[in-house]
Amino acid sequence: LHMLGYASQWETDLRLWRYAVHLGPYTPRSRLFLGVAEKDQAWRHRAAGEDSLMRFHLERAADAFHKCLVLTHPADAIHWKATNNLGGLYWETGQYAQAAPLFEAAWRADPYSPDYAVNMGNLAYWRQDWTQAGWYYRRALELSPHHPAARRNRVQLQNLLDQPAP
Repeated sequence: LHMLGYASQWETDLRLWRYAVHLGPYTPRSRLFLGVAEKDQAWRHRAAGEDSLMRFHLERAADAFHKCLVLTHPADAIHWKATNNLGGLYWETGQYAQAAPLFEAAWRADPYSPDYAVNMGNLAYWRQDWTQAGWYYRRALELSPHHPAARRNRVQLQNLLDQPAP
């Protein structure tokens, strides 16, 4: 795909992923990336203030992630990427309790993923376990020193801890 100049288009084009799923409805990787593309589309609609379209694409993203989970075995890394993405979808819509077990399961399956470590840090932060949140953000940075979310969240945590108590 890179040679043909389509790589970036495939990464972001919702229509292409829908077509890929149409051609191979039982291919979990296509379902995973369709879910990611639907989620990205939802956030574009949110930024434009189009709440009904945002909800529509969020539902489609969740459906794609659920179907990917059905199509994969827990020994497959795609299974845990779908699990983590579904948790992220819940997290980003304020459904923290639904996101927690998904993040925890993905982390248990692959404790070497910086993305999973960041999500565990976010979960610890939400639970106000500052020590654990800091550990997960540091772990994410050990695994990927330039991880933007880990760096940003670690700074946010440090700023919170540096503030005097009310």
